[in-house]
Amino acid sequence: MEIAKKYIDFTHLKKIIKNNNDKEILCFGGGTAAEIMMEQILYRYPVRCFLDNNKELQGKTIHNIPICSPDVLNGMKKGTYFILILSQHVTVISEQLNSFGLQAQKDYYDIYNYFKPYFRISKFENSMIQYYEFLEKIPENYFNDVSIKHGNKIGIICVATMANQSTWFDFTLYLMLKKMGYNVWLVIDCLRGFHDLTYFEGHGELLGKYCQQVLDYMSKRFSGIRYQFINESAKEELNEEDEKEVDRLTEINLTWHHAMIPEWGEGSFIDHKEKYSDILRNNMKVLKYFFNHNSFDSINVLTALHRHRGIYMWEGLRRKMRVSSYDGGEYGTNYPVSYYYDIRKIISENWFSEREKEKIINYAMNIFQKRIGTTSENDVDSFQPATKIQDIKRYDIIMTLNVEWDGPALGLDRIFSSYQEWMSETIEYVKLHTNATMLIREHPIIAQLSDYDNGNWEEWATKRIGNCNRIRFCRYDEKINTYDLISHAKMVLPYSSTTGLEAILLNVPVITHTNVYYDSLECVWSAKDKEDYFLLIENGLKNNLFVDQKKKKIAALAFSFIMNSTNIDIFGEYSTEWYKSTLDELLQRKEVRKILMAIGDNIPTLYLNILELI
Repeated sequence: MEIAKKYIDFTHLKKIIKNNNDKEILCFGGGTAAEIMMEQILYRYPVRCFLDNNKELQGKTIHNIPICSPDVLNGMKKGTYFILILSQHVTVISEQLNSFGLQAQKDYYDIYNYFKPYFRISKFENSMIQYYEFLEKIPENYFNDVSIKHGNKIGIICVATMANQSTWFDFTLYLMLKKMGYNVWLVIDCLRGFHDLTYFEGHGELLGKYCQQVLDYMSKRFSGIRYQFINESAKEELNEEDEKEVDRLTEINLTWHHAMIPEWGEGSFIDHKEKYSDILRNNMKVLKYFFNHNSFDSINVLTALHRHRGIYMWEGLRRKMRVSSYDGGEYGTNYPVSYYYDIRKIISENWFSEREKEKIINYAMNIFQKRIGTTSENDVDSFQPATKIQDIKRYDIIMTLNVEWDGPALGLDRIFSSYQEWMSETIEYVKLHTNATMLIREHPIIAQLSDYDNGNWEEWATKRIGNCNRIRFCRYDEKINTYDLISHAKMVLPYSSTTGLEAILLNVPVITHTNVYYDSLECVWSAKDKEDYFLLIENGLKNNLFVDQKKKKIAALAFSFIMNSTNIDIFGEYSTEWYKSTLDELLQRKEVRKILMAIGDNIPTLYLNILELI
């Protein structure tokens, strides 16, 4: 792990000790960070003790230095010592030290943060060792008799990262497709990206070296390994449309990344916007050059939306190139997988016979009836905090919110420029131009997302509602059932929520304004512009919008697909379990074959999932 140690900022740590050279040193935490500090720096200084809340460790020693309870601080004079926090539980420990009257950056210092690059690199190196062991199980002649059976040129884009297992997942996707006879190339992207800001500077450069080591090993053992790195020095100038896309992707990433509280880091929103924009602009220049000089019929990339991966989607649209993507057990044949555009493709292209559709619709209605009768207390797949009841306050309009930073809501704006503009202008219209009642329902899943910054939408909406008692904001944790609200409404206004389909199944009209997958299906009322959107709301309030059987059948079909969109298997970008298997064993797995069909043959996994059901 010597490479990892080079990324620890010992200079800053030495400066902290030098600035407190007249005080005793105490360390809070006794794990790997403590061992490294003792080996590299603290062996030169008299460390009084290690502090630890674990009673089983108290009384033991680290390098002959005693481990004590934090209670020893009660007998020590403040100002005569300083504490180095060497534990990942920085927040809890800081609160504990504050209770002793100690101050951050004066009496104690969080230095664990300086070890984060070390731990991330070490973890990645461990995964690389596991991957070597996986590759060693592949016979050297494994690819000798493979010939290309599928003509279209496929690029497996590996945007290398230490964040999960996706780097080696992409390498393995390439090997599988190669074995199956696809005309496939592995494309490695180690460009400077957001992880250089949030993990450590040089993240991409270091990953390039690691990837090259593994590729050298693969090329030595196996025949016909085809790969190429994207060269950061070769660039193409951007046009006006490219610049607009940079701005759009910047906003998407700010919305998404800001919710990832631990990764947000220091600096203002404006600071981050400028940094993200610079990275995206530079990488778009690089990728524009790359695709001007390298032709593919299709490419595959994680999410095709987040970080600079969204640029691959842009290049695909520019060149009419199919961009398949994956994320968390979902695999899409084109466009960002979280948009579920495969659903509208299957329905609009009429992939099922009428008899098959009837089976799917019956299945969907059964699933839906069970869904509306469950809560988060009796079903892990339900987000509803309360069951349906008969006596409920009725509202004319139900506005159902998404989690703004979640993939299914990012970048779908079509009529309004943003999530906020949609909410703000709709509230204003209902206040000033109607006598309608409206309830704004925050997504109940937020109860499970406490580790993220979900924004204070209640405060934001309340300010815009003002003293209008016809409009109310309903928090995610209110004991009320969304299906109850919808059942008694005249219409539902979703952003991209599944409630847009569920409302139709409850015979309630739905008006859409985004590029959500069901917006183009003939089951909802899709607004052409803002004027049309508000005109549709007026018609809905006059009971001029009717849900017929045709709309319900289309909604039921789409609902069945969304309920079966995942393709969960041990082989995934977040799993390490698949390293224990052989490549042959993975190829024999039914779910893995679905993945390869989505990437190689343009067949949606959710279509294959439904086929199994019927």
